[in-house]
Amino acid sequence: ETVGVWPAVLDMNLHSLAHGRFFTPIDEEQASAVCVIGTGIRDELFGTFEETGREIIPLGEIIYLNSQPFTIVGMLTHYESEGTRRAREEAKNNPPQTTNDVTAGPTHRRGWGHKHWDAFWRKNATIYIPLNTAWLRFRAAEMGVPIARLSDIDIKVADLGVMDKALQQARNVLMVTHRGIE
Repeated sequence: ETVGVWPAVLDMNLHSLAHGRFFTPIDEEQASAVCVIGTGIRDELFGTFEETGREIIPLGEIIYLNSQPFTIVGMLTHYESEGTRRAREEAKNNPPQTTNDVTAGPTHRRGWGHKHWDAFWRKNATIYIPLNTAWLRFRAAEMGVPIARLSDIDIKVADLGVMDKALQQARNVLMVTHRGIE
């Protein structure tokens, strides 16, 4: 998932950087073609540790988003649930036994595979680009006039005691920006 964001997304989504940097005010101002990726994106594009035999840190590599080149300037910390971590370690310590037994039958996977049911999969499968870059490079246009399209707004409150007040303030702002339509 490619998302245009402000640097506050790190705190909002409780992310941390494992390598490199996040966007600077200059990246935002100049709509730089830079991105910060999750480890799932790294694994899909450059290979996993198990496939390559080494950790890959793709800082400085170029990836293409909608046919446009972006330079990777940062990589987020890898996130996984405790159950996924245990399963990964167990698989590493106990590789599957090969057998010539014809009656063994094929191995069946349940569901969509581990990365789709892991609660942290989405965090690892994210590509962040500066919000201004997303706006200028991937905007929709109607008769040459850009149309801003936000898919979601994240709100973080100081504590649960102010949650109702914060929700009401957000609702009031949205009612004004949506001309009274809920």
